[in-house]
Amino acid sequence: MLVAYLIVVSGGNWVLLAIYMTVLALITTACTFLVPETLRRDLTRLDDAVRVSRDEAGEGVSSTTVTIRTVEW
Repeated sequence: MLVAYLIVVSGGNWVLLAIYMTVLALITTACTFLVPETLRRDLTRLDDAVRVSRDEAGEGVSSTTVTIRTVEW
């Protein structure tokens, strides 16, 4: 529906749709490089799900476990 809307708004021109698809592709590519690797991790365990590898550790980040705060409802 969004594609049909973009085509109608642009008067039948496909350039607006191409720009939209390009932006989505750039966001997807950026996310691929920014998310941490989860290979061989048990993501059901909280301490394993948030572990940071030595390659991912940066300034101010420990290479063991990132501390997260839990909120109880």
